[in-house]
Amino acid sequence: MANLPELTIIVPVYRVESYLKECLDSILGQTFQNFELILVDDGSPDNSGSICDEYALKFPEKIKVIHQTNGGLSSARNAGLEIARGEYIGFVDSDDAILPEMYETLLKAMRANDADIVFSQTLHWNKQKKTGINITESHNYSGIEVFIRLLQWEESVAVWNKVFKRDILQSVRFLVGKTNEDFPFISQLLLENPKVTILPDGFYRYRVTPGSITNVLRPAFFDIFQNIALVESLLPKDELKLHKALNDYAVTLHTMSVIKIKKIRKTKEYPDWLKANKRFVRRHLANFLFNPHFSLRWKIKALYASF
Repeated sequence: MANLPELTIIVPVYRVESYLKECLDSILGQTFQNFELILVDDGSPDNSGSICDEYALKFPEKIKVIHQTNGGLSSARNAGLEIARGEYIGFVDSDDAILPEMYETLLKAMRANDADIVFSQTLHWNKQKKTGINITESHNYSGIEVFIRLLQWEESVAVWNKVFKRDILQSVRFLVGKTNEDFPFISQLLLENPKVTILPDGFYRYRVTPGSITNVLRPAFFDIFQNIALVESLLPKDELKLHKALNDYAVTLHTMSVIKIKKIRKTKEYPDWLKANKRFVRRHLANFLFNPHFSLRWKIKALYASF
């Protein structure tokens, strides 16, 4: 047991030859060094797989490389989880980078609070400015409390600005073949009600690339609504507060979908989705407008999306 790494960092790799070295250097430059790094080359058609092998030759004691047929982000992360040996698990996307003190800080908080998951904040790549809610001190929460915060857009669903105890991941995997895979994964974990510590500082540098699902509209974008339905099926039927929170979260996503379709002039390509999104927003608009957890800006967007 003494020779096992304390932390496993999993990096799915696909078509990122322009960014990969910067990502790997940021991981290898961590102030915390008792980790293994698993690189999963997901059938990348560029030189990304060769770069993985190059780094593994330089750091054989730290880096393992898996080369697999392209199966998508979820498949790559799951492959890493299958061979992870660390007591704790972290995820980094291969076009992003992390600050040197990230894992030292998150693991210190994990131990100090006996937490199952530690959240940190995310930084815009260029602005070095935190995204999301601006908090000034760390807090401990139950998983259910964090799940509700997530549905109110007060926390990120992303897995990459977090550290997890490997024990709580034993029966949870990412949905293969779906986008928005982080949402059902993190929701399932939080609904088991683990202890969560949330830190105020940002360590993860997130890069929005031109081909990102957040920048373009493809049919896979609409997987998010299937994922909401899946998460709803996990909720106890008598937990009305959770159902209402999830429903209001769904209103925001249907609103975003309407705006996205209109903004990039895809109304002819996705007429059925446009109608379905509008119907959903109209049906739940009254409850959403009276929810104090959503800003006036969101409520105006929902009104716009309902017509």
